Amino acid sequence: MRPYEVMIIFDPTLDDETVRAEVERSTELIKARGGTPGRVERWGKRRLAYEIRRHREGSYVVLEARAEPATMADPDR
Repeated sequence: MRPYEVMIIFDPTLDDETVRAEVERSTELIKARGGTPGRVERWGKRRLAYEIRRHREGSYVVLEARAEPATMADPDR
């Protein structure tokens, strides 16, 4: 298994409960495919380097995991 660190940037208009549910879905997906989810860091809203879909900020979450490359294809996407 390889170590991974994935940064997920969510739409800043989503509420905290929706972000939490999506992070939970990602960790469950990793578990279901044989990986081991690790630490989850919620950085909160931060300014983006450039505008994406008319948003200047996003909600950042960093997810660590140990898994095979095929397991991390969906969270990475």
